[in-house]
Amino acid sequence: MRRIAVLLAALLLPVLPARAEQVLSLEVLSARLAPGQTDVLLRLIDESGIDVLRPEGRCDSTQPGAGEASSGCYAVTVVENGAPVPRVATRILETRGSDGFLLLSWPSTATGERRASLRIEYNGFTNHDPETELALAEGDGGALDPQDPFATLHRLYAGRLEAFAAGLAGSPPDGVADTGRWRDAFLAAQQAWSRFAESDCAAAAALLGEAARSRCQADRAMQRIDQLDGSYAPE
Repeated sequence: MRRIAVLLAALLLPVLPARAEQVLSLEVLSARLAPGQTDVLLRLIDESGIDVLRPEGRCDSTQPGAGEASSGCYAVTVVENGAPVPRVATRILETRGSDGFLLLSWPSTATGERRASLRIEYNGFTNHDPETELALAEGDGGALDPQDPFATLHRLYAGRLEAFAAGLAGSPPDGVADTGRWRDAFLAAQQAWSRFAESDCAAAAALLGEAARSRCQADRAMQRIDQLDGSYAPE
């Protein structure tokens, strides 16, 4: 019976790859390079199809019991300007489908240009080319506010939404007879959506404070991009 129990336990264990499998794309969205401190906002794109990304709140090292010691958290390894970083604070801001947003902060001894290799690993899965050095100054020109990272996400995705919507407005779908009328309807729908988002996020701020406004604005911009990406119809 003991042997059967051991075999059953082995079968129930998760199957891990023999070596770290690279299934995450990594994008440096923004960075703040202050004297003695580096803060980086990352976008992780999960290409595995098996939900490798960790949920929000699981990896907030400012909370008791969270961090790399938690089995539900990423293991993060950073080498900045050739020097391993001993301590990295991590915070999952949000996970949306195959996209995750992660804030990393660490004490820095680097001077001048800062470059870092980043390894984000969970359960035997990691990002592509974790040894590749990334130029951190290229991330949004150093405009990240680590105290309000959702404000940075909102600014970035509001810009992406504006560019995406402008592209759609200038390229009506095939088969539209009156392109001018379609464009007017599309722009009117965008204006109506903007008013809705502004009102919705003002309500969030009134209930939960200004930080909630930033998060709401970031979420609404991402949701609108997803909506427009799925349909050309003005709505």
